[in-house]
Amino acid sequence: YNKSKYLKQMNQRFQQMGRNAKRRPFKSKTFNQTYSTEAGVPLEVNHRLNSEMVDVEVLDSLGRTVKCKVKISGNSKVLITTKEPIKGLHVKVTTKDPNERTAAQWAGDVGLKFLTLIRRVQVTYKQTASLVVPGFYPEAGFMGQNIQKDMPSAPGFDFGFGFFPSDFLDKAKQNNWLSTDTMVVQPATMANTADFDAKVTLEPFPGFKIQLNGKRYMAGSNSIIYSYNDLQETFTGSYNITQVALATAFKRIGSVEENFSSEVYDRFLENRDIMTARLQAAYDGLIYPDHGFISGTATAGTPYDSRKGTVNNTSADVLVPAFLAAYTGRDINKLSFNPFLSILQILPNWSVTYDGLGKLPWMRDHFKSVSLTHAYTCKYSIASYSSYSTWVAADGVKDKSIGFVRDVETDLPTPSSAYDISSVTLSELFSPLIGLNLAMKNSMTAKFEWRKQRNLSLNVNSVQLTEGHTNEFVVGWGYTIKDLSIFYKLKSGEQKKVSNDLKLAVDVSYKDIRMLVRNVEEGVTQAASGNKVLAIKVAADYVLSSKVNLQLYYDHQGTTPLISSSYPISSDSFGLSVKLMLTR
Repeated sequence: YNKSKYLKQMNQRFQQMGRNAKRRPFKSKTFNQTYSTEAGVPLEVNHRLNSEMVDVEVLDSLGRTVKCKVKISGNSKVLITTKEPIKGLHVKVTTKDPNERTAAQWAGDVGLKFLTLIRRVQVTYKQTASLVVPGFYPEAGFMGQNIQKDMPSAPGFDFGFGFFPSDFLDKAKQNNWLSTDTMVVQPATMANTADFDAKVTLEPFPGFKIQLNGKRYMAGSNSIIYSYNDLQETFTGSYNITQVALATAFKRIGSVEENFSSEVYDRFLENRDIMTARLQAAYDGLIYPDHGFISGTATAGTPYDSRKGTVNNTSADVLVPAFLAAYTGRDINKLSFNPFLSILQILPNWSVTYDGLGKLPWMRDHFKSVSLTHAYTCKYSIASYSSYSTWVAADGVKDKSIGFVRDVETDLPTPSSAYDISSVTLSELFSPLIGLNLAMKNSMTAKFEWRKQRNLSLNVNSVQLTEGHTNEFVVGWGYTIKDLSIFYKLKSGEQKKVSNDLKLAVDVSYKDIRMLVRNVEEGVTQAASGNKVLAIKVAADYVLSSKVNLQLYYDHQGTTPLISSSYPISSDSFGLSVKLMLTR
């Protein structure tokens, strides 16, 4: 932004406001001189005031204002042109405060400053892909290709340069490039990863910085057996994406007597019913496909019949979107059936710092620095997923969220997506929610932090939701005694003096940890574990020499359990720590 002269001056003005140093009040300088002018000939006035911010007043010998053309040329020269010759022309040049702005100018500066708040942008996208095809017949020739008359080159120049379509095996099978021997049991494998990371630094005004960070990572591996008429594909993978769950972060959770009731959990149960109905409506009117395990059966090619199999309200297809919508505050009716959110659905996390309070008049007299901090991270993760071996896609549906799997009891097709997801997690961390760091001019420091954490894990197999909640308060105090002298005697009787800083620190933290397990089917919530932890740490550090560091410390930790099956624990430790740095 400093490429523009106006924007550079604007940034300098805001930086001076941010520093707000004890600068002296502005004192204007004045230049006075009398001249004679000729009509239409510019008069050069060298005022040497070293400023372009000047007011120019032109008067005649009677003290009347003269209408003339005034042009400021550099920081020491003014050009004055009159329409007629004048003798005894008095010129007065007065410097102006460079930081003085009109209300309209300030409004314009603030508007432009808002538009230039973006300080840094970094976007990274990494993608890897690999394909291994055993049983590939054609021999490699020029540039890795097997070229024959009236036949496409095998495996293709796109494959030779590292690019291959997702339907490469279909193409290879149609062109008879692959072995059809059913004894070849080693499948073709296709692996890919996609990693997107975006970082943006904003500075709305001096001292106030915001760091935005959005991520999405997806890794997958496909195994494909091509020896049979239809390709038999299975896959595994993992996935995570940054999200925002502020809408439910501060919702109240009831007491033991209230069965740990939660408004968000109740919404999750409501979403489960809504999602079941939405999925069921998506299957109504479909035709059973005539391939996979359904091929050749009486069901193949017939209209979908819910009596043969309906959407299971305990399946991942229902529970995962219901969970995600409830705990991120989304509308369940607008959420896709696909459990993998796209790049466009990334929601950024952030960290905020502000150190402008220390520049206020009273604060800067007593503090070296005063900074406020806040940070928020939230991630939606699927640690591991796989595919159903019997899954077949519904006709006319492009993605893998609508299809059928074989019911192990009836052998009939049951509605299901291709994704076998055992669990998903939503982790949220305020580190800190509110943080205050103080450094006083008398070598004393202090800090306060309120940290808050929430870990939510939905286990699809057991139909259970585990909630982990942590609240932590940290108060710290520190003081440095400058140049503390210690005298000790050597064996020779000589007295030696050591002067170094003695650093004192006291940290007190209180942490409340609760782990709840909610059984969705039974409607029961239990406290699985939990503690209230009080920790006190006191330390004094002193550098005795370049090789010896002394520390006197005391640590206390008291734990009070949430559940009756555990018992309170208290531990204390104190001592003297001596660190020896043995270097050549």
